[in-house]
Amino acid sequence: MENTFIVSRWALVRRNELVDIPDSFEIHPDFLQTLSRQEFEEAFREIGSIFRQMYSDMADEPERFGLPLYKEEEYGYFTNQAREARKAPWYPGYFLLCLFACGEFLESDIFCGKSHGDGVIRSESHGDGVIRGESHGDRVSNGGFLGDGVSDGGFKGTAFLADTAEIRQMNQAKKTNILLKALCDYGFVFSGIKKYSLASGSTLEIDYPDNRNVLRVLSLVAKKVMDTQLKGVKNVYSPDIVFGNAFISWDYKILAEDLHTCSVAEDCGYVADKMHEEADREAVLAMDKILTEQGYTRKKSAPNEGPSLRYYRGSSKTHAYALTSDRGQLYLELRIRNAGECLLYLRECPERIAEMFRHSDTGCRNRFSGTCKCGVVYTFEGEEKWHCGCCGAPFRIHPVTEDIPHYLKLMEYGSGNS
Repeated sequence: MENTFIVSRWALVRRNELVDIPDSFEIHPDFLQTLSRQEFEEAFREIGSIFRQMYSDMADEPERFGLPLYKEEEYGYFTNQAREARKAPWYPGYFLLCLFACGEFLESDIFCGKSHGDGVIRSESHGDGVIRGESHGDRVSNGGFLGDGVSDGGFKGTAFLADTAEIRQMNQAKKTNILLKALCDYGFVFSGIKKYSLASGSTLEIDYPDNRNVLRVLSLVAKKVMDTQLKGVKNVYSPDIVFGNAFISWDYKILAEDLHTCSVAEDCGYVADKMHEEADREAVLAMDKILTEQGYTRKKSAPNEGPSLRYYRGSSKTHAYALTSDRGQLYLELRIRNAGECLLYLRECPERIAEMFRHSDTGCRNRFSGTCKCGVVYTFEGEEKWHCGCCGAPFRIHPVTEDIPHYLKLMEYGSGNS
């Protein structure tokens, strides 16, 4: 059955914004102070799998994560409820970022984090050195709390301790008690607080018994993102911030530079890295290279549907081209103003380009109110066509690298830009 909750549909869109992890990638030595490269890479990939599974589960069971259950048939796209549902799938990832940006590791032979009522976590030796976490063979352990919100496992080796006051100050996610409970299903074990309430203790102890290297990697990436990409940012859920957030998208490129330097999403990778087909990534890189070499200025944009790169000629305030991820699908926008001048050239183009001109849309409310100044009207194959240009360029197509010369020629004929 198709999901009817708005948040379910957008959880799948947000899952599609995760960056694919390639077979090999660069890791700066700063990240390898306590782990070998193999240990780090295995943990990094494991976290990527956790993120992907979480988004899938949010789509199927959004109530499990405390996400808003607004139905599509009851709330329009521009309502406050729909806006909240579009960003809600980011809550668990951002909450994880806060947890691991607000703590440090405590080294101990055997560590058992239990709250003694005063909010202090004390080490207690149990003698048996047993970790009471259950591995299920899929590298995801079964974490959890006891009934009072305290885990029953002695943490041997390294424990991660997070300051709950700092978490609460930094965090903007909602229903953190429900999120903590949900995270237990992915192998995390928590102690030091009661009934999943961050206000019930001063220190939250976090474990991941199946692979404690996961804690190291989460901490390193979270702290780097918080100190670089999110430094001074107030609205962390603004799409232009989230689309570049290397923690939320679990982008391997965050590892290429030292802990204090971050250029992730500053180039055409802002869109290209979100693509899951090599041909799409190549098309973005090739089109970006040509346009920037021709003197176009690239600027980032952030529609709800996904990241976009817009290209401007000179001092123009209207973009001529755009490369956009629309719910995971790559599109090239072309601001063709005079489509009639392009029709003769279509004879030299592949059929897939001619199809772009066969398309006709209804336009937005500006057309029906008679105030539209951006729509394009033309006659093709004996039929009148209309392309709305109010919210974006009027023509768009899934770009193919070999067709780039045709796109440029169509723009030359249809817009006067060369």
